[in-house]
Amino acid sequence: MLKKVFAYPELERVEKNDVRYYKDSKENLVPSVTTILSATGDHSGIDAWKRRVGPKTAIEVVNEATAIGTAVHLAIENYLNGLDWEQFTEDRLGLMAHQIAKRFINDCLGDIEEVWGLESGLVVDGLYAGTADCIGVFKGKPTIIDFKTAKKINNDCVKKEIPYLTLYTFSKENWSRPKEEIDTLMVLLSTMLQKETENMLRNNIRFNIVG
Repeated sequence: MLKKVFAYPELERVEKNDVRYYKDSKENLVPSVTTILSATGDHSGIDAWKRRVGPKTAIEVVNEATAIGTAVHLAIENYLNGLDWEQFTEDRLGLMAHQIAKRFINDCLGDIEEVWGLESGLVVDGLYAGTADCIGVFKGKPTIIDFKTAKKINNDCVKKEIPYLTLYTFSKENWSRPKEEIDTLMVLLSTMLQKETENMLRNNIRFNIVG
């Protein structure tokens, strides 16, 4: 599926004062996209959440989210490269990552018509640089694609007054799994709903089960 249309630069990463930079084509240091977003974004919600759950829980959640995100990204990259993508650990996080990756592949990647690059470096001299998860043709248009995973309800939907948000949780195919896997999935769903109850009530979110 990979089609080499452009030559993407090999980015040289530089850490300076705990800030990530890259060298542009003129050897000047430019900030990464992540650095810019971190410096200009609103962190009040995240900071309030960290204070509410405490540092220990916050670190655990961040580490879990990072592990799941890394596994999903690797699976998607392998799939788009025509490689075996179903290589996950057998623990709870591996199971979650497998479900998310499977949903990505079944429902989202079909509209990618061509892949021009994966984990490809992009740089704008003097401004910024970063790595794109995928570059290619999506629904007939050249597109830079970023794959994101999330375990928490997206509060952006509340802020943007999006009235409905449909989330994949458990498909009928999952009933054919071993009982211990089904039990694990149900426990995960119950645990996450309990954690999100306060957030849903605060934002007047109605939760309906479809299917």
